[in-house]
Amino acid sequence: MSSSTYQLVSYRVRFFTYDLLSFYAWACSEGSGLSESVQGGGVNVHHPSAQMWQVNTLVLSYPAVGLGLLTCCLSVMLALLCLRIRRLTSLLKGKERCIKSILSIDALTGLTNRTALLSAGNRLLDVRPEVSVALLSIGIDHFKTVSDAFGFRVADELLRQVGQRIQTYLGSRDVLARTGDNEFSLLLSPGDEARSRQIADQILASIHQTFRVQSQLVHVQGRLGIAFAEAMRTSSREQRQAFDRSVFDCSELLLQANIAMTEGTPLGGDTQYAVFCPEMKAAIANKVGLQQSMSAAIEQQQLRVRYQAIVDIKTGRTVGFEALVRWQHPVRGLMRPDDFLPVAEGLGLTFKIDRWVLKKVCEQLVKWQAEGLLPSVSVNISGSHLCRSDLVEYIHELLAYYPVDPRQLNVEVTESVVVADLSRAIRTLLQLRSMGIGISLDDFGTGYSSLTYLQQFPVDVLKIDRSFVSRLGQSTEDGSREYKQLAVASSRQDELIVTSILTLASSLGICVVVEGIERLDQWQFLQKTCCGYVQGNYFSSAIEAERARSLL
Repeated sequence: MSSSTYQLVSYRVRFFTYDLLSFYAWACSEGSGLSESVQGGGVNVHHPSAQMWQVNTLVLSYPAVGLGLLTCCLSVMLALLCLRIRRLTSLLKGKERCIKSILSIDALTGLTNRTALLSAGNRLLDVRPEVSVALLSIGIDHFKTVSDAFGFRVADELLRQVGQRIQTYLGSRDVLARTGDNEFSLLLSPGDEARSRQIADQILASIHQTFRVQSQLVHVQGRLGIAFAEAMRTSSREQRQAFDRSVFDCSELLLQANIAMTEGTPLGGDTQYAVFCPEMKAAIANKVGLQQSMSAAIEQQQLRVRYQAIVDIKTGRTVGFEALVRWQHPVRGLMRPDDFLPVAEGLGLTFKIDRWVLKKVCEQLVKWQAEGLLPSVSVNISGSHLCRSDLVEYIHELLAYYPVDPRQLNVEVTESVVVADLSRAIRTLLQLRSMGIGISLDDFGTGYSSLTYLQQFPVDVLKIDRSFVSRLGQSTEDGSREYKQLAVASSRQDELIVTSILTLASSLGICVVVEGIERLDQWQFLQKTCCGYVQGNYFSSAIEAERARSLL
């Protein structure tokens, strides 16, 4: 430290000390209520009425000097403490900004996260309610397959590249966030219908293009759902209705967009996205309600078995039945399998339903056998049940418990079920066939590989799908000339398909059941062209066992 700097600091310290001591002396005089001077050429202190005090020289007693030095040290320490607090405050503010950044940014992609997106959306809805707002939910299909095939690094880089592609279509006020493992959400402002649909098309087209990730070529598909904040859409009238912003926030908007993405059906044509409508949410509520009561349906004996007749084409005589399951729901009444089996499949309960139906069918066959009736009954087996290793053992135990001829029992599977795990399915079907149980292949002709796998399947019965039968023998008397020509052409195509399947099955020694016979003209056409069996509501709907008994 230079001499001049030292003198300056020394002077300031001495002046500060003199000032403190003078103030102390004045305070003492005030405390005694006297007007006096501290003698010795020291501090002259006047009465407050003089409105001034003056420092001349420093000649005080030792206690006063000590108190002044103590006060000076405390003041310096206080100043240093204030400086330290100020620095800590600044540091804490920086840490706070850093924490807020971490909490609002997705670490993998660098995009906004769900929390920050919802905050931005709520601010937009509250501050600028007149601005149209839309939220797009974007999902990446087959992402897990990419992760399993190429590893986590490729999958992470793929997500970053997807985010970068989406960002190219954003405006200055739009907010893009990563809201799930393979999901992104885009808040559009303005989010009018035309702009939202245009950006949705651009994003999906971009995602469907090939990605190059670490020397790997990756192909993925995207799904997209849109929810509009300014409109609560209805599928029936497609009219916009005002909503109460006090109860409608961005989290509800995000939920609607996610529902449209996962549950919605694309609008058709070139449109590959879905727009939220209230019916989607109602469908989910219905699905959740079924899931909650599905488990109790089996335990509480709410399931029912109905029998639909299988009839000889030539004679019209009932030779067997197909067992169809129904759910006697306590609130919704008798439900068809299409309404609840997909829910059971999602819960992993289809194999329990299959086994319950198999048991009930065996019980009924025993009753009919006691009456001298020996019809065959086909039972549908789901894909998850067919792939279970204990299916054959379970059916073997049933046949051992119930004295039923195995030839009266047919296991009915669809082509898609068999193809899903071909080797295991064929092995299981061969084991069942070796027990004397018949094998029926349902919905034949609807799969892309029916003919390819037909020789591999151990099949006894082919069931022609109803989609090929609906226009057989159809009348063309009504309608315009163009309609008549189209109807005739479609009917001829279906006739050729059915005739070809019948010829193929006959050459392979396989029995045929034609499903979906609803009219007399369909039956008459089949009577002229083939031998085999038919099934449909023209002969019998799905009825109880007591009524089915009267058809034998």
